[in-house]
Amino acid sequence: MSSYEANANRSMFEPNENRPSWGLSPDEFTKMACDYCGKPFVADSAGGVSGGLTVLDDNGTKRYYHGYDFQRGNCFDKALQELDG
Repeated sequence: MSSYEANANRSMFEPNENRPSWGLSPDEFTKMACDYCGKPFVADSAGGVSGGLTVLDDNGTKRYYHGYDFQRGNCFDKALQELDG
């Protein structure tokens, strides 16, 4: 049985006491664009970001990508492949 919980990290992006200082709300994310493809993030009906979102700390600079870190073929995965050379 998997220990993965789909909503376990939702508090990281919602305005509440558990959100980290760098966390943004879904509404704030929709004003930004993916650092890989340049397309904007889109809010979903569940109050999150459609298609997922991964935040990468690049030596103190936050980079935002479409997708989740456990998925393959999304913007985050493609960016990592390019960084790894």
